[in-house]
Amino acid sequence: MNDAAKMVGICINERLKTDTTLLNWWLCTFLLFPFTLGIFPIILFFQRTNRVDRFIGRKFSYYQSLLEFTEKYAESNGILDLVRHDLKELKQSHDDTFNHQLAFIGGWPSFFLIVFTLGIWFFIWLYKMNRIWFVLQEVESDFHSSISKIWMKMDLTDQPLRFPINKSKNRSYGLYLLFTLVTAGIWGLVWDYRIHTDPENLYPRFHEIENNVWKIVSKS
Repeated sequence: MNDAAKMVGICINERLKTDTTLLNWWLCTFLLFPFTLGIFPIILFFQRTNRVDRFIGRKFSYYQSLLEFTEKYAESNGILDLVRHDLKELKQSHDDTFNHQLAFIGGWPSFFLIVFTLGIWFFIWLYKMNRIWFVLQEVESDFHSSISKIWMKMDLTDQPLRFPINKSKNRSYGLYLLFTLVTAGIWGLVWDYRIHTDPENLYPRFHEIENNVWKIVSKS
């Protein structure tokens, strides 16, 4: 197994550190929030934000390692010209996605922005958190679809890699915000629960396709 393939495995194993489960939402909301006099919600804000950042960082390294593995495999087998254009397009798309679509502001910057804007930035942060896990699914699906097409050209696999998207994560920010205001905050609890549990619900999907990728890479 070459170094590029090993790096793919390392990036996959990083999920043990990044793809973490937070404290139970019911425990946080109805016990820790009132018991800590509002301090724990601030802690949870950092935990949620940093968890997204860590996941995005891992995915960036994971995709990069797959691109590097593919290029080196093609080069070593004398078929780089066959996939050079496809790899270039995928690399460009990958860079654009992480520079724009998946750009996320970490815990402390977001916290200070919320303070300095007198709470206005919180609604921007909430918009990002409401949508990020649906966007991450789209990115995962598009990337693996593209890389598997390249691998099929290279005879690395004979089947496309498919990532099923959970469309229930595509929530309307405006509608949820309206429901929260109309119900005097009650719907906000439902919204908060869904944002809190989005990662845990989706981790198995991400891990399954990574496992399938590793089966292909490890045999190369």
